[in-house]
Amino acid sequence: GEGFDGLIWVDGRIVTANMLEMQVHDPDGTNPTRLKSYSTIYRNLTRCGVGGVAYWASDDTHGSHIARTDILTGSTTRLTDGPSDGNPTCTADGSTLVFQHCTDKDTRCAVTRKSLDSGQSASLYEHGSDGDAGNPILSPDGNKVLLTNFGAKYPYEWLAWVPLTGGSPQMLKMPVAAAEVTEIKWAPDGKSILYSRAENGVGNIWSAPLDGKAPRKLTAFDSDAIFAFDVSPDNRLALSRGSFVRDVVLIKNAK
Repeated sequence: GEGFDGLIWVDGRIVTANMLEMQVHDPDGTNPTRLKSYSTIYRNLTRCGVGGVAYWASDDTHGSHIARTDILTGSTTRLTDGPSDGNPTCTADGSTLVFQHCTDKDTRCAVTRKSLDSGQSASLYEHGSDGDAGNPILSPDGNKVLLTNFGAKYPYEWLAWVPLTGGSPQMLKMPVAAAEVTEIKWAPDGKSILYSRAENGVGNIWSAPLDGKAPRKLTAFDSDAIFAFDVSPDNRLALSRGSFVRDVVLIKNAK
């Protein structure tokens, strides 16, 4: 693991990001090819159509917005106008984008659906700027949108979903508190939620079925943290692991 901030499967290959650039790797993690567009950042990677990866981008003209890069050609398209857009998720066919859009002053935000064919947008859920419904994640069938950190009023009720067509949020009770989870994904069959959980500094991947059955531990690591992970549509797991290194430096006579 190289400590990647983002990692996803795209058409059988692994795409990673370390904030400043993206790389495309073979399925075993080898042969990295650098991808770099006009953006100054590359965060919140998500699959978006054949060969496409959408992400939170930024430039001087549009501020924070969503862009999409083709991993085969390297061509990049801006998908939203900004200036305060982030947390993208996309349908498998790349026709519909869901993201978090905030006003210029970030006083109000909305989980927003946008058709990439017609360009029309609609608000799915409006909320304040305190992140109480951030990080939307589309289900594999493209019908549901997970909303994480949903107010966090109760330790285990920090997750909800709304229909892609719009409607009232439906709360989900998770078997683990939000503070113990570092990242979540849908399982490829849409019947459970996968999440990375750190216990005593050691990260592992768990599966929580939506039918209320007991969670299941999918990995058995005994060291290191998990920085990012993803599962492919054919159930292959890829993850970035490593340790955090922090140095304390004393500087004398600083001027």
